[in-house]
Amino acid sequence: MNDKVQLKDSELANHSGEEIVFSLLVAASELQLSYACWRLPKSTDFQVLVDFSEIPVRRKAQLEKSEQGFLVQPFLQESQEDTLFLKADLLFSSNEKAFSIGTDINPLLKESFFSRFYEKLKSGNTEVAFPDFDNTTSSKKTISNYTELVSLGKESILENRFKKIVLARSKEMNVSSGSKITTILQKISNEYPAAFVSLIYTKETGAWLTATPEILASIDKEGIFRTIALAGTQLLKDGESIQRAVWTQKEIEEQALVSRYIINCFKKIRLREYEENGPRTVQSGNLLHLRTDYSVNTKELNFSELGTVMLELLHPTSAVCGMPKEVTLEFIKEHEGMDRKLFSGYLGPVNINEESHIFVNLRCANLFANKVLLYAGAGVTQDSEPENEYRETELKMEAVGRFFN
Repeated sequence: MNDKVQLKDSELANHSGEEIVFSLLVAASELQLSYACWRLPKSTDFQVLVDFSEIPVRRKAQLEKSEQGFLVQPFLQESQEDTLFLKADLLFSSNEKAFSIGTDINPLLKESFFSRFYEKLKSGNTEVAFPDFDNTTSSKKTISNYTELVSLGKESILENRFKKIVLARSKEMNVSSGSKITTILQKISNEYPAAFVSLIYTKETGAWLTATPEILASIDKEGIFRTIALAGTQLLKDGESIQRAVWTQKEIEEQALVSRYIINCFKKIRLREYEENGPRTVQSGNLLHLRTDYSVNTKELNFSELGTVMLELLHPTSAVCGMPKEVTLEFIKEHEGMDRKLFSGYLGPVNINEESHIFVNLRCANLFANKVLLYAGAGVTQDSEPENEYRETELKMEAVGRFFN
């Protein structure tokens, strides 16, 4: 049980919701508590969840009947029962300026947390600490061996092993000494109003910053399920309009494959009553993508657990893995040469305000003291040019990486 408490403390009344959010993050960071801070697309409300458990629980991902929490799933999952679940022992909304606080929290830990919180709020110290960088976490892919990887994927497509594959790479980036994650979080939120923006930390996963445009599975208060097909990437140049964007046959086919994948998931559960809108060109910062939206009224169909069923079927989608899934997944495991960790996995709040919103973890960075590790992937088809796919990953990494310069 959680009790909702409206803030009436005079010491808190003089601070903005964002200042309270950032002070909560610092307090959680100092005590090495698991936390998630996020802002939904086209929202101004930052929410913070803190899990006071020593280790967050693992369970089967459940959207409709779950207690309040936050799901974190890496790209590769050993089992459907193995998703990381952060409990909402503490939940705060910057717009409402209200806490929900669990009644079963260790009282000494709770006292220590709030003591640190008030201290940070009063001092204005919102410097969130991150672990030291471990070189073993990095992938040393250069342009040559990434393009070689893409060429190998393309050869397999021409040999009819699969139709499309998404191949990823990572790179290290030094962080300037003046970088402050809370300032960066605000800047990214302002730059990408239509993205899901989040900062999470657990001892197991480390810290991750995300500004993803891709909905994987969501259920709102009215019982409307939503997912999207997002593929194709090009740079929006200064002064140009998105209405003038021209897409190549390769990009159109890549997006069509993702759409086909979603429709095939609907077919597996014999679902025919869905709405399809797209494809259309959408903007995410200075990048353009092709997007098709799908929605289902679960109340009209009397299919209350559709979100959970589709989440299990969809991940990993062909937008981050390939088609067919099983063959391309094995190719990625054998040839990609790195651990994607949370990149191209999924994350998001569950049953917060009676809604669940799960997103593919794209445009993200693994955060360390004085370094970040950036990730990106590109969809490879029979029409791919390896150097172009490399440039696409650079553009995608820049979406978050440029804020650390």
